[in-house]
Amino acid sequence: MTTQFVIRDDDLCFFTDPEELQSVYGDIWQSFPVTFAAVPWQKGAFAGHVPLKYWHTTDAFPIAENTDLVAFIRELISRDHVDIALHGIHHTYAIRRNRMIPELTEFPGNFRDELRRAKAYLDDVFGTDIDIFVPPSNTMSPRVASILISEGWSLLNWPGLRANTRPLFSWKHQSARLRRGLSFALDKHDMTSPLVWPARWELGGFALTPNTRLEQLKNALKHCVERGHPFVLATHYWEHASLSPQAGIGSQYDLLRAFLDYASSLDVTPVLAKDLRL
Repeated sequence: MTTQFVIRDDDLCFFTDPEELQSVYGDIWQSFPVTFAAVPWQKGAFAGHVPLKYWHTTDAFPIAENTDLVAFIRELISRDHVDIALHGIHHTYAIRRNRMIPELTEFPGNFRDELRRAKAYLDDVFGTDIDIFVPPSNTMSPRVASILISEGWSLLNWPGLRANTRPLFSWKHQSARLRRGLSFALDKHDMTSPLVWPARWELGGFALTPNTRLEQLKNALKHCVERGHPFVLATHYWEHASLSPQAGIGSQYDLLRAFLDYASSLDVTPVLAKDLRL
């Protein structure tokens, strides 16, 4: 059974430059399509995808107002080179005791209403029917998770290992936390098996950052291929120019290309997240 291979790239928003996406993925997404996790109304935040001068503003920046980006992405969607997942609402952080608290760990207000509004907005902007969610910073409260589950969203995200991020009395979720711990202990990487329900699924990703080791990614993908499990590569377009400390690897982009070359030598089928069959 071939391994389904997904590239998940987070933080598509008002501040995204389509030329930057083209420079990174222009010769990739025809062979390895990309699922972009999009923020509908990015607010000021201490984050790499937000320009420094906007870090302290409370204004919201609707993604639709970046008309060049919207036209660019809609064209790529029409060619099945990319698709869209929902990436939070505003992608903000609270600062408390020198810690950054991601927006979905303590979401103020009615998250169910905001979730429905965000889906309707992105569907209208991009001509899509989104049903896949990626929580900012890969974390959320059990209350937020319960709403997402009840609304039928699939999640590109695992139940939290250290902090509980799912309904407490869901055996499937709580046992998955235990399996993740065992996988790190035995395989030296995260677990690979998806969580599947009749109408939705949950699947974590393997991070590609400047500090990710190529051999670590290769090992995880090899295990997915051996087990017939899907593989999700989770990254950020805005980090690809970052230098890598690994010998022989110049930047995160070079690491990405080296890993995709390796993936191409295995029995993998690159797919968009919306086309996953689990």
